[in-house]
Amino acid sequence: MAGTIRWNFIVGAVSFVLTFLLSLSSNVWLTTLLRSIYSFVILFVVTFGFRFIMGLLLSANSTTVNETAAAAAEGPSPNKNLGQHLDLTTPDETAQKAADGVDREEAEFAPLLPTKLVTRKQPDTEQSVRALRQMSEE
Repeated sequence: MAGTIRWNFIVGAVSFVLTFLLSLSSNVWLTTLLRSIYSFVILFVVTFGFRFIMGLLLSANSTTVNETAAAAAEGPSPNKNLGQHLDLTTPDETAQKAADGVDREEAEFAPLLPTKLVTRKQPDTEQSVRALRQMSEE
């Protein structure tokens, strides 16, 4: 975990004092005191979670620094800068056409040819009535 438990007490105490001062004018002192204690406890626990996450992030960062230092000590590797740079530029379309010699949009375009929907023939009303009567007799 990053830091000490002192941070938990500081954050909890600040929340206790602020809650106490802000709610004292509109609540009874016992209600104000109870809400201030709740505020202290909640932020005390939340600070533990925050410190835990910060500790994970800082330890992961220090492990990466240690790994890169060990890799530098071993010597140069071919993938030294792998994953270190992100290229967010888009390629120029005119340069792409010139390199291929063919316009990609025209070469790859094919119109959509969906199959035709076929509607089934609706049954005759008289046949439906006969089938219904036959089923009701059985």
